[in-house]
Amino acid sequence: MAAVWVWTSILAARLAFCVSKVDCAVAGAIILVGFSRAIFATKGWAYYSVDLFFWAELGAFAVVGLLSIMPTVEFIRWRKAISGNLTFSPAPHGTRNVRCILFAEAIIFALIPAFAAAMARGYGSLSP
Repeated sequence: MAAVWVWTSILAARLAFCVSKVDCAVAGAIILVGFSRAIFATKGWAYYSVDLFFWAELGAFAVVGLLSIMPTVEFIRWRKAISGNLTFSPAPHGTRNVRCILFAEAIIFALIPAFAAAMARGYGSLSP
């Protein structure tokens, strides 16, 4: 039974590491496409640069990106520890910290579409 749990932990750590690589690539693509749309779209940069919800959306995206650093580093540490010791189990406080940060990321990430919807309706515009 313990062997099954160890094997599951190894697979979970490897999956988390692969997902973190994909997350970085997707985040970069989202930023690139988002700024391209803001600059080259019909409304142009002059419209978006004075919208509070645009900046709130970018801020929320940046906070999610910064918050994801700690769990990614922990996943890498766990992967290295598992490769050296198959009976490795992360410390309870480590998993609790990662879980709390991932929960905070999910909450902040949920605000991004709300900010986008408010921006699309013109609620945050500072121009008259």
